[in-house]
Amino acid sequence: MANIGRIEDEYVHLHAGETAGMMPGGARFWQALTAGELPALAQGRLVSGYRFDRDWSSWEMHPYGEEFVCLLSGAVDVLLEHSTSIEAVELRAPGSFVMVPVGVWHTAKVHAPSHMLFITPGRDTQHRPL
Repeated sequence: MANIGRIEDEYVHLHAGETAGMMPGGARFWQALTAGELPALAQGRLVSGYRFDRDWSSWEMHPYGEEFVCLLSGAVDVLLEHSTSIEAVELRAPGSFVMVPVGVWHTAKVHAPSHMLFITPGRDTQHRPL
């Protein structure tokens, strides 16, 4: 039987092998992740979707892999922090995406209500205030 869900409500863990599993999203997921209660996410990738109507409130960085960030609707600039500059990657057309390099701090400026899809290495994701 097929597993059916909504990407904003359930996340998909692409395991390091060739399997995948669903898990509930939302606030409880992030609490469990930061508390170290989801060690399986140290391997593979997490597929998730979010809607944004305002700029992100923090920077994030993935030390163990690239992150795929795809615009499904709206208008967003993904800001990538380099050692001497901030690069603004404009995502305007549905389906446009950026591969955020491993170890690069990034955030987003939202220009219109937006829906985005992420494929993220979950291991040791870091956050810091803007």
